[in-house]
Amino acid sequence: MFARPTTRSGSVPILRQSPKRPRSGVSDSPGNLGLVNKLTVSDSLTNWKDQVQSFLASVAGEALQDGWHATYSQTDVREEPVGIGATLSYTVPVLELSRIGPAGTEQRITLEPRHRFTIGATGRIDVYSHPALRDAMLLRRSLMENPEGLTWEEIETEIGHGQWKAYSTERLPLNVDLTDGASIRQFLADLVS
Repeated sequence: MFARPTTRSGSVPILRQSPKRPRSGVSDSPGNLGLVNKLTVSDSLTNWKDQVQSFLASVAGEALQDGWHATYSQTDVREEPVGIGATLSYTVPVLELSRIGPAGTEQRITLEPRHRFTIGATGRIDVYSHPALRDAMLLRRSLMENPEGLTWEEIETEIGHGQWKAYSTERLPLNVDLTDGASIRQFLADLVS
């Protein structure tokens, strides 16, 4: 067996990056020396937490337009990604939306991040609504077509721009990509209707 290399901080690298290869339409500027630091699991989780915070903020911003009130809390996540060989524990924000619905009852929607490393996707957020008791799973799907020429840092950046898509076992009208304000607001309305 090979010993697992670690960095000075003790974090385990996902992989070592090779020198950056120019892609068509991309030039190496004098400020870009063509070498990229290695990407660690810690770096990937930091990116994930930043991306989750940004996505939840955009959902909250759209929800405010429809009378929702947004509050944040934190949750602890534990996952065992394939190929890492370690259990990862970290904290991510949770978004809870609430409002008084048309019937005068309180409506709530909770968006709770579950995994960064998900088979078939690059992130997962579970969504629950009350009193409708509907749930959905948001998966972030990358649109990369040819990642072979990219460095791992470039892939991590591209993953952060992946689209969130809603899935539900109830067959709600959730076949939407949550890429704009209108689709986010419709998604929220479908969860409480």
